[in-house]
Amino acid sequence: AGAADKKVKISLWHSFVGADQRAKFMEERMNEFRAKYPNIEIDEQKIPRDQYQTKLKTQAAAGQLPDAFLIWPNAMTKEFANANLLADINDLLDKDPEWKNSLNPRALDEFTVNGKTFSVGLGITPT
Repeated sequence: AGAADKKVKISLWHSFVGADQRAKFMEERMNEFRAKYPNIEIDEQKIPRDQYQTKLKTQAAAGQLPDAFLIWPNAMTKEFANANLLADINDLLDKDPEWKNSLNPRALDEFTVNGKTFSVGLGITPT
């Protein structure tokens, strides 16, 4: 919210790097976002998956998490939520029921702790 010309800077960490299909998907989404919101500067850090969780947990322990980051469903979400390291997105979901209802319920369920949803899954593996 605020003036359209107000500059905002946020930090974002994720593990989508290299030639992985998800890296291409993320690159496309980031390009779309930057084009749509030129007033938002994103300090995007692409961290290889084998280093990502360790770095994230180390930074969490030091109280130095980025503004936004990729988090794994279930156990990791519960760990971070129970440590009060995540902001829930329930208000965002409620403000856009069309988007919320377009999601597979598992995309939300696996990121919900004590009735609060903290993320939306990018991909769901059939069980």
